Amino acid sequence: MPPGGLQAVLFPSGAIVYFEPDNSLYYAGGNDGNSRATFVMLINNSSFGGTVTSVNVASKALTITNVPITRSGTIGIELKPSGVLQGTYGSNSQIPIIAVDTFGRLTNVTLAPISIGNGTVKSISIASSTLTITGSPVTIAGTITVDLPLSNVIPGNYGSATSIPVLTVDAYGRVTNATTVTIGSGNNPGGGGGFNVIHDFTLVGNGTADSPLGLSLNSQMLKDNVTNQLYNANIIIGADSQYASSSSARNISIGTSNLVRLDSSTEALNDNVAIGNFAMQNMAKSNKNVAIGPYSLNTANTSNSDNNVAIGYKALNYVVAPRSNVVIGNEAQNSASFTLSQNNVVIGNTTSAGASNNVIIGNNSSNKTQADYGSVCIGDTSTVGTNAVAIGTKVSASSDSVCMGLNSTAVGGGIAIGSGSVVSASASLTSGGVSVGVGASSNDTSVSIGSFADSHSSSYGVAIGHKATVGYDYSIALGTEATASDQYQLSIGSMSYKIGHPDGTGVENSASAGSASALPSTPSGYLRVNINGTAYKIPLYDI
Repeated sequence: MPPGGLQAVLFPSGAIVYFEPDNSLYYAGGNDGNSRATFVMLINNSSFGGTVTSVNVASKALTITNVPITRSGTIGIELKPSGVLQGTYGSNSQIPIIAVDTFGRLTNVTLAPISIGNGTVKSISIASSTLTITGSPVTIAGTITVDLPLSNVIPGNYGSATSIPVLTVDAYGRVTNATTVTIGSGNNPGGGGGFNVIHDFTLVGNGTADSPLGLSLNSQMLKDNVTNQLYNANIIIGADSQYASSSSARNISIGTSNLVRLDSSTEALNDNVAIGNFAMQNMAKSNKNVAIGPYSLNTANTSNSDNNVAIGYKALNYVVAPRSNVVIGNEAQNSASFTLSQNNVVIGNTTSAGASNNVIIGNNSSNKTQADYGSVCIGDTSTVGTNAVAIGTKVSASSDSVCMGLNSTAVGGGIAIGSGSVVSASASLTSGGVSVGVGASSNDTSVSIGSFADSHSSSYGVAIGHKATVGYDYSIALGTEATASDQYQLSIGSMSYKIGHPDGTGVENSASAGSASALPSTPSGYLRVNINGTAYKIPLYDI
């Protein structure tokens, strides 16, 4: 264990430390991630009488080779890239004790006398191709001096309020040359120095194969002479892109023929970003748009288009005067059938939205007509009408309908939930109808709940249960494969899946006597019920 005063964190990783109280050398090894040591190990002590049997060196800050040494040999230590200071330290009677910051720079150097007792190690050498080594090897007692080679840089401070240091750094982070350059006076009509450039910050290029950025580049910034605030800053890179107007400001245009109307003094564009050939090519009097992709936001003669985001090839390309849209996808909102668009979110390739306030997400999906609004459509190859919701692949939801599930369809304000579920139109064209379950089918007046439940041929029928079927008006079928075979019929259970006894036999023909009073001898009427395929009349009594 090292003495209490030798805490590893006090030393840089790889340091050799002399501790005066016990006249011994210690090695500070390990690395805590900040080039500080994590342990301290005794190298030798005169009181031990030669018990050293192995010498090892470990470091994350240095490259160590040929370790451990158990009798004699050479330990290789190479300096990794680091900042340095010039100077020579150490002699045959003194050893340098150095501190290095996290960037490898020397921050402190002190000297201590060497006192090494007798040991079993007969020879120690240090070799390096990047450091200056003297006094190596040591066979009995002595000092190995490790120094940085001279860099030929004159020691001193470089840089001031009027000059900038120019430094050359080698692969090891050492400064090999240092000069200064004078800071220019700038272009400040007020007469001060520095970088107060007061001109138009417009970068214009007519890119060619040999010069992608173009041959004409003008990079200055336009500021107000009183407030010194930037009020015009355009960056324009690409062939056939022009800038001759001082009325357009803060636009970024990268690509061939982008924002070509920036040269108009009467059709100002402000705060737009157009990246991609022909992006926002014909836009005028438009603000705060982002168009990324060839031909994005490229509708001919479009003005007053604000707050749009269009990302993708030909995204938001056909729409006239779009506002506040988010369109992402190749050829999204690029249909001649949808030329109006406000407050829409359109995500997916070849996807289109109607007039306003629609969310259409999925490849090849769209509103049913340009006039549709207020709808949500999520899924590929699906369509949705006004105030409708369509979720799933190949889903079709007409206006005021909700449709969820692969290949599901709903019309007339119906609700279809389940793969292949359908709410179809009836002759009465009433707004309603519910189909819930895989393959469930109803019309806009009926209800079908259960897989393959079917009430589409009836008016106001209800079919509940797997394969329950109502084919007549005003009828109800309850239970698996239950069937209502006439108008106004209540059908419970089926021949295959009988309702009643737990063993599946259906209606029971016996019962135990109870304490209730007997029913009157004459009922008020009878209710016709089809139970498990058999017609019954259930007596009804007045209360």
